[in-house]
Parts: sequence; structure tokens; C-alpha cells
Amino acid sequence: MSQYVTKIRTNDGDKQIDYNALANLPANPNLLINSDFRNPINQRGSTTYLNNKDWAWCYGIDRWACNASLNSCKLTVNDASITIINNGNSVMHFRQLFEQKYDNGLYTATINVVSITGNVVVNFDDGAQSSALTVGKNVITLNATPEHFNLLINVGASIELAWIKLEAGNVSTPFVPRLYAEEVYLCKHFFQTVNLYWRPG
Repeated sequence: MSQYVTKIRTNDGDKQIDYNALANLPANPNLLINSDFRNPINQRGSTTYLNNKDWAWCYGIDRWACNASLNSCKLTVNDASITIINNGNSVMHFRQLFEQKYDNGLYTATINVVSITGNVVVNFDDGAQSSALTVGKNVITLNATPEHFNLLINVGASIELAWIKLEAGNVSTPFVPRLYAEEVYLCKHFFQTVNLYWRPG
């Protein structure tokens, strides 16, 4: 099996992979794309992203964007995590938009926080919010109709993230990273609906 990865990095160090056990792991699909921030897809190639427009979406690593006042959102790609800092004077959004709107119901987010300062909360659809996140694994279940996944980072706050999982239901199941090639494919896939007006001549 030399063609396969033999170890995976965990919070408790590198672990040997048992592929037979992994195939039977009771894990729900992750609704988020590129949310393993220990080794994210970063096709833009920078290690630091800063928004240079006032309240315009600033894209950094693939599929994720910040929205904040001018030059207040700083996203840094670390060796095994990402850090988002709000240096502005109003709340900041760190968001992934979905290509479809999911049905209303219970959804559970598991957020692995490496470090945090200040107040950071989560919501799935601009509706109900979680309590403030803390260091370690945060498990949050909300009743929502998700159109996006959103972290609200308050003034002066910062958060360092290892990974995030969002799944349907009210149970947090294990975070199983996708194969890197699959994650790249999902990051390259996108669509946009446009209205075309055609005129003869």
C-alpha cells in the first residue's frame, strides 16, 4: 500500500492509518469545502490576505472570504492552521457561500479552535447565533436553512483554526479530511447564473 498516505496528523500527534477501519467510520459528509486548514487549498498563493476595499468580499484561501471595513480583515496561512484577525471598528464576517440552499432543519458545526482572543460566534444563515467560541473543539447545533457558513469576528478579536466541519443533523461525527486531489477539484468547480439578453443584428 505504498501508494497511499500511511499517517495522518491529529491533535495527539501523527497516527498510523488503518484503511479498513477508515472505510467503516460512521462519519457524515462535510458540507464545507476546503475546511481542513492544516493544509488548505490556496490557489492564489499568498500567505497573507488583507481586504483593500471597504465592505467588499476579500477572497483568500479557496472558497472562503472576509467582509469588513477597509484594511481591517487579515487572514494568514500558517504551517498547520489559518488565523483571521479583525483590526477594524465593526464586526467582520468570515464566510463560505453554498451553491445551493439546504432544507430547513438541524445542522451541527464542529470547529477546532487552536487559539482565540475576543468574541467570535457562528451562524449558518444570518439567523440564530452560537455562544462565543473557545479553544478546542466547539460543537454547535442550530436550527437553520443554511445558505452559507459564517463566523462573526467582533472588533479586536482573532481566531486560529485547524478545521471546521458542518453536517446535517444534531450529532457531531468524526472529521475525515477529503483526499487532497478531491478538495482541489471541488475548489476548481464553480458556477454562476447570469441573465443574457439577445438582440437580432
